[in-house]
Amino acid sequence: MKFYSGERDYPEDKKTNPRFQRELSAYLFCVNYVENKFVLDAGCGEGFGSFHLAQKSKKVIGIDNSRKTIEKAKQTYRKDNLEFMMMDVTHMEFPDEYFDVVISLAVIEHIEDYETYLKEIKRVLKKEGTGIISFLNKLYKFPLEPYHYREFNLVEINELMERYFSDIEIFGIFGTSKNSISYRKKRLKIIDLVYKSGFFKLLRLTPRKLSIIIYEILHFLFREFLFLLKSREIMKISTEDFLISKENLENAINYIAVFRKL
Repeated sequence: MKFYSGERDYPEDKKTNPRFQRELSAYLFCVNYVENKFVLDAGCGEGFGSFHLAQKSKKVIGIDNSRKTIEKAKQTYRKDNLEFMMMDVTHMEFPDEYFDVVISLAVIEHIEDYETYLKEIKRVLKKEGTGIISFLNKLYKFPLEPYHYREFNLVEINELMERYFSDIEIFGIFGTSKNSISYRKKRLKIIDLVYKSGFFKLLRLTPRKLSIIIYEILHFLFREFLFLLKSREIMKISTEDFLISKENLENAINYIAVFRKL
């Protein structure tokens, strides 16, 4: 049985397939903005999203701060117009106004200095360029994952983005099928029970390295238990089970902010 960290999304981890498919649906949405463009995927992770962007882009560079992850991406996803580099998204080694499009999905929560991260995205994006950032909808008072420094609600996202960018559009990602809704309800019900027990509050009081070890054990057990309960729904979920819309945003699972640099 292979161990998968709760920090990232893994295409081969079928037991967290809904999470992966939701992330992939966000990348497929981004494909609409990249045709014949020079694109940066900032925080590319395993590289599956960068590969999909490369189908329409002039060129894609995917960056991530994990050497192991970047090496795996290089081996797994190969295309003439696709390049992977190890790099910190808060200190990018690119010239000013270098990319036509900058995409950064499911990254901002992992960045302690998220203001510098946003400044770097703005710096490397060309004038009149398009940027796309995704946010996890903040459901609890504090992040439950030790990998997350801060999460944002809809009001906070609007206020934050307006400080840096213009022509901002906010979209939400929603699970719309019977399978995706059933899976999410069961998942949140279990998380709510653990949250109300005070476990996550205690976890935040432990040293970061120890809290990550405890969280990873919990994530593994949670992943296995959910798969026992909902394996049929989990395996059936695909990108078609998710809708990206501007309606009913308060109930979105994730948000996608599309903006321009003027």
